[in-house]
Amino acid sequence: MEMISLKARLLEVVASTYAEERKMIEQLSAAERAEKGTFNHWSAKDVVAHISGWKHQAALTLEAAARSERRSGIDSVDTYNARIFEEQHIRRWSDVTLNHSALKMQRF
Repeated sequence: MEMISLKARLLEVVASTYAEERKMIEQLSAAERAEKGTFNHWSAKDVVAHISGWKHQAALTLEAAARSERRSGIDSVDTYNARIFEEQHIRRWSDVTLNHSALKMQRF
């Protein structure tokens, strides 16, 4: 049996998760896409933007680790979540999904 490297396995998991996320996004109805969220009741778009924001943070952390550097973390998860919401909830679906797709292209 061939040994699969940890990196290769992690990349498989990332690709599989991305495919599932894309499938979920594509299955949303027009009404679900048009829904306006609030900080206490996020829309589907808000959730996708939120996931993308955290993936971006993870990518930055992995890039720093690849350079043997330590990246300063998020001081407060709640504060970061609020910031993502405020920055992203006014964006259009096309912009949010473009950002989501761009994160898939990042190499670790």
